[in-house]
Amino acid sequence: MKKLLLLLSFFTLLFSSTFGQHRSFLFNNTEEEYIYTPSNDIDNELAYLGHQTDGSQSSSIQSIIAGVRMKAKENIMFGVQFLQSSETLLDNNTLAINFTQRFNLNKLSDLSFNIGTGLFNTNYTAGDLVYLNPDDPVLSDNMDLYSFHINTSASYVFRNRFTINIGLPYLLKRGNFNTDEFVFNMGYKIMTKEIDYTIQGNVDRWSKELIYGASVRGKWNDILGITLGGDNFRVYGGTEINVKNLGIEYVYAQNHSKQLNSHPTHQFVLSYRLKTKKKDNSVKLSMKKQEQKQTLILRKLQEQNEQLQHATDIISEQEQVIMDLTQRIDEISNHEDVYETRFSISAQEDVSTEDGIYFLIIAAANTEKELDSIKAALKPMGINGKIIFNNETNYYYLFIDQFKEREDAVKKMKELREIGLDKTWIHVYN
Repeated sequence: MKKLLLLLSFFTLLFSSTFGQHRSFLFNNTEEEYIYTPSNDIDNELAYLGHQTDGSQSSSIQSIIAGVRMKAKENIMFGVQFLQSSETLLDNNTLAINFTQRFNLNKLSDLSFNIGTGLFNTNYTAGDLVYLNPDDPVLSDNMDLYSFHINTSASYVFRNRFTINIGLPYLLKRGNFNTDEFVFNMGYKIMTKEIDYTIQGNVDRWSKELIYGASVRGKWNDILGITLGGDNFRVYGGTEINVKNLGIEYVYAQNHSKQLNSHPTHQFVLSYRLKTKKKDNSVKLSMKKQEQKQTLILRKLQEQNEQLQHATDIISEQEQVIMDLTQRIDEISNHEDVYETRFSISAQEDVSTEDGIYFLIIAAANTEKELDSIKAALKPMGINGKIIFNNETNYYYLFIDQFKEREDAVKKMKELREIGLDKTWIHVYN
């Protein structure tokens, strides 16, 4: 009876393994997303080596992964990857070659596609079956099962912040199309000067099990990273350290599913960047340039504020001059003994002084337009006014006549005051 149970267990494990390899190295939001979605992160050229242990007993599953990703052109990448999972009785091996092409949809978004093919192998050694009859014709020979498979994936990136990855690791398996097993994750990156935060959710289907979860990762200056996450089967946390091009990552997971016997998982990954990740650097550089641009704009605003303050001071001074001039005009209007203002001849350029230097002024204003209405109102009274500009006061003056003799100008001024033009005064150029 014991032999029968062992035999049934062995064949159950054998045929389930030929259907698909153990789900190793698929912790959501770690740096190893490209293992099952090679279209992700096409700018990251690197070689990597990892080891994962599921369980702490002798029957635990040991997994090893090794691969390299290199660019052929700016938007084309090739990769080779080997994955091995060793269980109590079986060894599963997958060797895959991947081709990835990225398309720049516009300045803000990219779309990448991957297609890959590989060889899947399951084998066991008959000598390890110590509890079974070694003379059994079914089990006496070692068994090697081979099959080709095709994998594919697609990735969409917007502003190097929002990312969607979907992968079909075994699209073609054992000669049949397989869309039951898939990997899907979606994330958003919040970038600051020193720390990048990534929030991500995933929905995966593996060996008829639906797995869904989420995670959060913080990464400081691309040197130190911490990841916390979980799904409906386990919770996990990890840390990563990057020194120049060398990266080391460790993840610990604890299963909370009875189906998986609640065993822990340890994962180590060693990676080496063959080239600097240009896209992240360009984003950092873009942020730095934006800060410099904002600083420059702020300086210009400060300069404009200073210029505005200077202009305000000048306007205040001009207002004071205008107030002083208005006071002088009022004094001239209200006192007969103060009835003239004197300026140099160079201050007057609009009208010749050949007909006299004594100008009889009716009104003064900042603009010529203000005097036009007064000039038009005087015309029906038979008074034809003219407008002159004084360079010293920066004022326009409306005058009705000019005289060579001061006495004649004073006489005319008094006549005008008697008919209602009581603010008439004499403008003298000498």
